[in-house]
Amino acid sequence: MITSAKPRVTNAGRNIAFGNILVHGYAMVEPATAWGIVQHDVSGLMQEVNALPEELGR
Repeated sequence: MITSAKPRVTNAGRNIAFGNILVHGYAMVEPATAWGIVQHDVSGLMQEVNALPEELGR
């Protein structure tokens, strides 16, 4: 599903990379950077991801 969903999610690669940084290198993440992403990017990402099951016919 991730492969088929990737083109439908804006900046999918960037989002995945940031998730990997949070999981594996969280000590390197500036809190202000993480908070900026939460404030500006997460709501749009959630809308796109929540729409995927219908778009994929599931």
